[in-house]
Amino acid sequence: MIEFIKDELRRTNNYGLFNTEVNEFILENIYGFELLVVPYIICHLRIHEYLESFGFHYQGDKKERAEVYLTNTLENNANILLTNFFDDIDE
Repeated sequence: MIEFIKDELRRTNNYGLFNTEVNEFILENIYGFELLVVPYIICHLRIHEYLESFGFHYQGDKKERAEVYLTNTLENNANILLTNFFDDIDE
């Protein structure tokens, strides 16, 4: 999906809008759930490296993180709390 957006922007000569599209669409609409801490962190790193390889520049805003959550989605409990591990570290 990211490559499609990049190619479409390049095809229509709007590649300068890539950073805007990443912030307003990609990072807000791609979700992931991970059970283990290390794959969770690696997932964030790979997404960020992948976007940077296309020229995306991070401004340091908290909203510039992928929607990947550290949680046990296999647990059959109605009281499961989705946690963004990095938000907890920031506090």
